[in-house]
Amino acid sequence: MKTIEKVKQEMAELEEADKKVDSPGVGQHRRKRQHKINIHRYEFLRSVLLLLEHNPTEAFLESQREEIESRIKVISDRYLSYIEDRARVNVTKVQYMKKMEVPELRKQLKNLNYILN
Repeated sequence: MKTIEKVKQEMAELEEADKKVDSPGVGQHRRKRQHKINIHRYEFLRSVLLLLEHNPTEAFLESQREEIESRIKVISDRYLSYIEDRARVNVTKVQYMKKMEVPELRKQLKNLNYILN
């Protein structure tokens, strides 16, 4: 299980790597792309850090992961019955998943998997 110290260390390493990307000799396109990647990674680590600051137990995190996985599976399985009920409305699976907030659930699952592995 990841600790607050490990996450903070990775955030510091990411900041250092971002400073190296800004050094001369690196192409502008590559610099912008790498900076954007670093920003997304930093935001991810910040959300993980916020979760870890509440001192969750490993058992709690495991139960949360199982619950989220089962919710995603149930939502995905219900798609066919959802479109049958609304035969006149053309809803793609992607739209349905967004409506059911599956991307947020996947983000939470990603955070939990990172902490537990």
